[in-house]
Parts: sequence; structure tokens; C-alpha cells
Amino acid sequence: MKKVLFVFAIACLPLLSASAQGIGIGLKGGLNFANQDIATVPEDISARTGFHIGAYTHINIIGGFGIQPEVLYSSQGSEWVDDAGAGFDIKNKFDYLNIPILLRFNIAMFNLHFGPQFGILTNAESDVNGVTTDIKDQFESGDFSIAAGVGVDLPFKLNATVRYVAGVSDISSDPDTIGEVKNATLQISLGYRLIGSK
Repeated sequence: MKKVLFVFAIACLPLLSASAQGIGIGLKGGLNFANQDIATVPEDISARTGFHIGAYTHINIIGGFGIQPEVLYSSQGSEWVDDAGAGFDIKNKFDYLNIPILLRFNIAMFNLHFGPQFGILTNAESDVNGVTTDIKDQFESGDFSIAAGVGVDLPFKLNATVRYVAGVSDISSDPDTIGEVKNATLQISLGYRLIGSK
């Protein structure tokens, strides 16, 4: 029985090798220009500049089509000035562990990608005129978004991506007080392919 299993394993090595040629693994990071649509805030909400960092895997399926799952730590939120009363300067700081699972289509050195993103809230703070308050309990632990973007392969195993992530779910756990809140983020990334295909 052991000999049969050994022969089977040896026979499968070429298949595993061929499959591995269609898989790429890399690291990526970059800037977030994050914003939030907040129903109870009539003032103009400004984007908060943050960052994201993490890893990606590209799995070629057939032709130019593939799947690209990622795991990213992402700093998001929003900023605005409350003109009512004393005119508070408010900065919302949200940190997420985001898991986009994207369909990817390669066109020469470019790629188009689209798919769902699942976020896990790790931290939420509100800074009002320099005073920081933990507001994590006022928001849902999960966030569901749709991501779409374009990437380009660069020399030296580098790649660049521009992606927009639109929040679908209401992240407020207190809609009567806060109202509906949805995340939105424009991401600019630089990646480095560690191993495998582009």
C-alpha cells in the first residue's frame, strides 16, 4: 500500500509543478483615500489619507482569467468639520482586516479585477478637536464591499494597482443615533511578486 501511495505521489509531481506555474504570491502596500457616507452628517465630508499593507495570491484558471484573493490591513475613515455650535473638527479613524476575493482578467501587461471584499473591524476611534474616543462598539464588526480596479505589471517583479472599494453594507450598529454609514476607499498600491507567475 505504501508503495502504491509513493508511486501515486511521484506521478502527481508534474501536475503539481504545472499547477504551481499558474500561481503567483506577493506582497503589496500603498495609500488609501478613504471616505464615509454618513446619513446624519450634512456637512461636506473629506477623505482621510491612510494606508494598506498585506499579501496577495494570483491563481490562473484558464486563458487570461484567474482569481486573486488578498489579505490587507487597511486604515480608513473620514474627516469633516461640524459647523453647528462650536464647529468641531472631527476625524474618524477605522482600521480593518480586509479580504478581497477578486476575479481577474489579464490583457497583456494589464489586468482588470472585480469582486467582493469582506472586512473585519479591528479598531474605531473618533478624534474631536484632539480628544480621542473609542467608538468601536457603535459599529458593526463586519463590512461588505465591492472592489474594482486595474493593475499593470512592471519590471523587476513589481506591479501597480488602482482600485475603488465601495461599501455595500451599513456599518452602523446604532442607526437611530448615527444613521446609515458606508465606507468608500480609493487605493493606490505597489506590489512585489515573491514567487510564481504574474
